[in-house]
Amino acid sequence: MRSRRRTPRRRSAEEAAALVAEYEASGLTREAFCRSRRLSTSTLDYWRRRRRAARTAKNVIVPVTVVPTVTSAPYEIELTNGRRLRVDALFDAKSLTRLLAVVDPC
Repeated sequence: MRSRRRTPRRRSAEEAAALVAEYEASGLTREAFCRSRRLSTSTLDYWRRRRRAARTAKNVIVPVTVVPTVTSAPYEIELTNGRRLRVDALFDAKSLTRLLAVVDPC
């Protein structure tokens, strides 16, 4: 009898993220978890790398609240590490971008 080769199942990003979270919470070894889910360890590793890379991505969009200020007042920016940066209202955007890259490189 000839064995049929199975085509690997394509999972959505949400399914992959759920499996990675389930693995991390399971306490099982990679091999045991993958065997129980009929999943290759290399596939699990790939999803874990992608998830880790997404968490440490440099271009992160964060919510901000715009507070109206008088044009001569300085701007105050709270960085992701909790520090506050205050610059003059006339500080140009290009210089501010360079300053933020040095002060808060996340």
